[in-house]
Order: sequence, then structure tokens, then C-alpha cells
Amino acid sequence: SYSHTASPCRVTGNERSGRENKMRTAERILTAFVVIIMAGLVLVPTAQVIMRGVFVLPFIGAEEFTRFLLICLIFCAYPLVVEHGENIVMGEFKAAMPARLRGVLNVTISLSAIAITGFLAWVTATNISNNLKNSTPTLGIPYWIFLGATLFGFAVRRQYRPDNPCDAIERNAPPIKPAKIV
Repeated sequence: SYSHTASPCRVTGNERSGRENKMRTAERILTAFVVIIMAGLVLVPTAQVIMRGVFVLPFIGAEEFTRFLLICLIFCAYPLVVEHGENIVMGEFKAAMPARLRGVLNVTISLSAIAITGFLAWVTATNISNNLKNSTPTLGIPYWIFLGATLFGFAVRRQYRPDNPCDAIERNAPPIKPAKIV
């Protein structure tokens, strides 16, 4: 049988259940927030069309606010997409590879994803600190809020387990045979 006892990456059941409960709660809160953003993304352009078409009044800043909501939606939903494995992968290509090569590829992908999202989070945090006093031209939305959604998406993305190198190794680990007692 396949046993994980030899892996240094494993955590105990109590540690896992506590972490999983916290992650589930955070995921529900994030999902609710993303749904609210998505509703705003639908309602703002709808309100603009109604105000212009029915009341002949401009909805000043609607385009800018819609762009802001779209940016927030993309980066706030990014961790959810990754958590549920809905990001783009080349599953058929990887499945056709030998197990050892697939394991190396999974670890390489995991390590590069951790490095890239960490780098992007760092770049975004640097840009936030350099633009604290700047804001959008029409509505005056501070740039740190725009960039904050990006920072959130990349920083939280690093916390999810799919890019944990230990998981990538274990997904393709050869079965561990029980030791024979002589």
C-alpha cells in the first residue's frame, strides 16, 4: 500500500484540520467578496445605461469605477481559481510523460509559481509604497487600493497548497514498499 509516513512534508491530522477550517472560512469570505464585486461590475454599467438612456444624465466616473471593479475581481478571484484547480494546465501533455519526468515538471512548476507570485507581490508592494499619494483622475480612487487588489491576489495565492513543492513531490512519488523484517 502507498504510505506517506516516510515524507518529511506531512503534517498531523490535528494541524491539518485546524488549517483547513481556517482556509475554508477565508475561502467563503473571499467568495462572498468576489460575488459582491461581480454584482457591482454588472450594476455599474447597467446604471450608466439607464441614467443616460432614460434620464439623459451622465454617470460620471462609471467607466473608471467599472475598470476598478474589474481589476479587483480578477486579482481577488485569482486565489480561488488556483485553489479549485481551474487555472490553465496542460494535463494531457503531462499525463503522457513518464512518472519521474512528470514529478520533476510538477516540482519545477510549483517552485517557479511560488517565485513568480512572490516576485509580483514584492513589485506590487514596492509600487504601492511609491504611489501612496497618487489617485485616479476622475473619482480620485487612491492607487494603493487599485494595487492593493493585485498585491492581495498574488500574496494570498502563495498561501494555497497546490504549489507546495512537497505536494508536487508526493503526487508523483513512487509507492513506498513496506520494509521486510528478516
